[in-house]
Amino acid sequence: MFSTNTNKPLFRPNRRKRILLIYLLSCFTLGLILGTTIYYRIVYKKEPVYNEVIGQNSQISDSKSEEILDKPLVGENENLTDKEEKKNDENSNNNETMNYQVNVEEIYKKDGVRNVFLTFDDGPTTNITPQILQILDNYQVKATFFVLGKQAETNPDILKTIVEKGHAIGMHSYAHDYNMYNSLDLFSADLDSCIKALKDVLGQDFSTRLYRFPGGSGGKKQIFKDRIKEANLHYIDWTALTGDSEPGENKTTEQLIARLKESIAQNGNPEDVVVLMHDSATKQISLDALPAVIEYFKSQNFNFKTMK
Repeated sequence: MFSTNTNKPLFRPNRRKRILLIYLLSCFTLGLILGTTIYYRIVYKKEPVYNEVIGQNSQISDSKSEEILDKPLVGENENLTDKEEKKNDENSNNNETMNYQVNVEEIYKKDGVRNVFLTFDDGPTTNITPQILQILDNYQVKATFFVLGKQAETNPDILKTIVEKGHAIGMHSYAHDYNMYNSLDLFSADLDSCIKALKDVLGQDFSTRLYRFPGGSGGKKQIFKDRIKEANLHYIDWTALTGDSEPGENKTTEQLIARLKESIAQNGNPEDVVVLMHDSATKQISLDALPAVIEYFKSQNFNFKTMK
């Protein structure tokens, strides 16, 4: 019995260790089960939200893809479209310009249609011509500009703008120097200089059939008129004027309109009226009176035309 009693204490600690180990394993297993359950609940609860976001992104991505496919390629279709639009605009401007044009030979033919030709001499200038162009744009009216070659060289961009806006160009000599009438050689040299100046600005393909003598053709020697014809040009004067270059200071718009009406009446109220005005640097009165000039002819049911 003695030996048996001495061995019992050695057995009891081992039993306790096994119980403790079982307990720990049970706790670990329970924790693992609980943790796994919680984890799956969290995952399965969030998954629909995750899928919903992915679905939205997929729709956005598809939408963007459609937008990208619909857009033209940069450098190809966009450039082609721009070129086509520019070409269409140019064609539209050309068609519009042609609707305004009348052959110079047909200006004074009586056909029952009332046409007015607004003409401006001595430009282009930086302070007057651009403002005249703006007024013409506002009224959707075209005009004919008889330019000086020297002024074209000085203000090339303005000359280009006149053409781009669909107005007509005629020549009014190179420098408006009356000494050119002293001989045919001087006159021819001035004419050649004017032609060269316009071509240098507008391109060698530019041509015009219009010429206006400084001071008008009245009293000019036939040799000068013949020289113009030899150059395949037509010289044209005017049948009405505002008097913007006639003597007198501080003229009002009312005075210029009165002078215009008077000059038209003096020429027998023709169907076709060619109006002389100026866009030189000192002709602020021409600029101020232009809206009233346009409104007068509109009230009289005139069509605004350009020469060619």
